[in-house]
Amino acid sequence: MKRIALLIIALICCSAITFAQKAQSPTQTAITFYRALKERLYIEGFHHSVYRNAIEGLTAAEMRELEPEFARTFTAIPDQVEGKAEQISGDTATVTLKFGGIDEPQQIGLIRVSGEWLVGDAEMLAAVKQQGRAYFFNAGMSANEGEA
Repeated sequence: MKRIALLIIALICCSAITFAQKAQSPTQTAITFYRALKERLYIEGFHHSVYRNAIEGLTAAEMRELEPEFARTFTAIPDQVEGKAEQISGDTATVTLKFGGIDEPQQIGLIRVSGEWLVGDAEMLAAVKQQGRAYFFNAGMSANEGEA
């Protein structure tokens, strides 16, 4: 009986440690987001943002269709990304990042959803939830209409 109790306590401790290691600060989340997108790890990168629901349901063919636009957009992210400041207020945060080659630090907004920080805001999260995996395709059409 004592062995079972010790085993349960050990499992609970390991679970708590694993959860604590996975939970990132807003700054860590933003840096992970930008680095993954820079490295063309789009699913991993968007997993750290409010765009998570828009990317996770895509088929391989849909990802191939979106990849050229993602590549054009995200290859411009500098290699060097450094956190400078972080301000948390309830379930929102603002992170100041310094990107290599850009003089002015950039402020990035995040929201906490189910205990996890995501790059983006509540308004964009609602739009993505409403449109789901069609979000990026709809955004692409809107951009093309604006250019025309």
